Amino acid sequence: MWRLIYTELENPYLNLALEEALARRVSCNNALPTIRIWRNQSSVILGRFQHPLLEVDLEKCKKYNIPIVRRFTGGGTVYHDMGNINISLAIKSDFSYIKRKFIEAFAFGMQKLGLKPIIKDQRIEIDNKKISGFASALKWHTCLVHGTILFNTNLRMMEELLINPKSSLRYVRSNHTSVINLSSKVKVSLEEVLQVMILSIESTFNEKLIERELDNEDQTLVKSLYEKKYSLPEWNLGDPFLFKEQI
Repeated sequence: MWRLIYTELENPYLNLALEEALARRVSCNNALPTIRIWRNQSSVILGRFQHPLLEVDLEKCKKYNIPIVRRFTGGGTVYHDMGNINISLAIKSDFSYIKRKFIEAFAFGMQKLGLKPIIKDQRIEIDNKKISGFASALKWHTCLVHGTILFNTNLRMMEELLINPKSSLRYVRSNHTSVINLSSKVKVSLEEVLQVMILSIESTFNEKLIERELDNEDQTLVKSLYEKKYSLPEWNLGDPFLFKEQI
């Protein structure tokens, strides 16, 4: 049995703090393996070892009042908005196995929706265009993997905010590719997509998902992580190799 958490925080700083909080809680055996479904307001999300100057049009973000937030998992920079579905899994298990099965669960769900997904490394493509991408981290003996589904994302805004990759030997660089929204391929509601994905995850991992609310320990840890890390410009906009953890 795994716990299933829906959150409607929409605040990207709190959302990314909660991702780390769930991994930490599971690592201490204080929480069941956890699936979380969430969305962000319009925001740019950096990978752990990326530099914003190499990934983001900072002037455009300022113009449109788009926050830039760093996650604790690896991978490239992505654009989030309320048309983008995020699903996360925090669990103590074999890292490679969990990543592979999690991506397979997404692909299986898309097949149930009548699509023909192709898994290519850390992404899923439809008609040679990216519809889903994944990032992960193995910390505190716990695997945290999260994936996105472009449901009805503002692709024009995404193109404006994310700049073409520049070479760097020090920082992780994004791998930009053509993208597509799920809603452009099949007539289905966001709620129907979520239901299919939940069933696909249950089937793939042979686990029952039980819906739960965030408990007091979750909320206390989120608050601490937000105050000491995710709200800080040093974490979100600074050199990723110079940030000193305070928690």
